[in-house]
Amino acid sequence: MPASIRRLLAAFLVISTGALPMSGTAGAAMVPTGEAAALEVPEATEAATARGARARLTAALARPELSAQLVGLGLAPDEAASRVAALDDTTAIEAATALDRVPAGAGGFGIVVFVFAVLILTDVIGLTRIFPFTRR
Repeated sequence: MPASIRRLLAAFLVISTGALPMSGTAGAAMVPTGEAAALEVPEATEAATARGARARLTAALARPELSAQLVGLGLAPDEAASRVAALDDTTAIEAATALDRVPAGAGGFGIVVFVFAVLILTDVIGLTRIFPFTRR
């Protein structure tokens, strides 16, 4: 490589690395939970969230098994729907959130799988002798 090209390349590199501190930098910081919780939710967003919560509650009430449970408890399905419509926004959102947290089919299959896994584990360790396929 000729000397003139080396000098030109060296000058370019010196100038470009000298300009690096002048470029803008980005900053990021953690937002404390209290500060994030204090942010106000616009009323339009809250109203839309409440409408969505009421829709989820109404859809849950339309399920036949839940409707049968309500009738068994002495509450007509149309009365339950009118009560959901009468909920204030905060209560509707809280109820829909609680409904979303309830696991589907809680208990049944999950417990059977857990017990089966524990029995296989104890059989492999040698504490029990239940399953013949775990022995050699």
